[in-house]
Amino acid sequence: TLYGISPPSTVYSFDEHLLDWNIVANVNHSGGTLNGFCIDSSSRMYATVGNQIYTIDTTIGSATLVGNLGGVFQSSGDCVVDKIDGIYMTSSGVQGDDFVRINPVTGEGTLVGNTGVSGIYGLTSAWGYMFGFTGQGQLVEIDKMTGQAQVIHSFPNIVFYGAASSAMR
Repeated sequence: TLYGISPPSTVYSFDEHLLDWNIVANVNHSGGTLNGFCIDSSSRMYATVGNQIYTIDTTIGSATLVGNLGGVFQSSGDCVVDKIDGIYMTSSGVQGDDFVRINPVTGEGTLVGNTGVSGIYGLTSAWGYMFGFTGQGQLVEIDKMTGQAQVIHSFPNIVFYGAASSAMR
């Protein structure tokens, strides 16, 4: 199933037979716009907004607050789950976006490091690598141990506002 989010707080699923999007849940929250969405290996869905992370239950269409990210962390664009169910996100930093690991039980964020790249609005983990996509059309590779990002390619006249990957990645 393909899922997506739409500001300020709606989660959708795509009906491939009707070729239409259906509302799955509305995330009742305070503090910003829903802007990060990821799914772990057990199909648990997470959404980030401001300094909070939620789980999404598609069977009853509800969202539950996992916790506050803590510190100065604010979801700036996306969240992602890697192959071992580690949850990461970006948060606007002084010298570029910060790369943050999120505890899936408490919601607490831990700084991995500064990426050195601003405006990372899409994240994906594939083939053992972490990638980011920026509002300036850049594809970056992020080191999961240090948070540092390296620009792989710049796409002229392209703006990225998200990313996705399949479970087969």
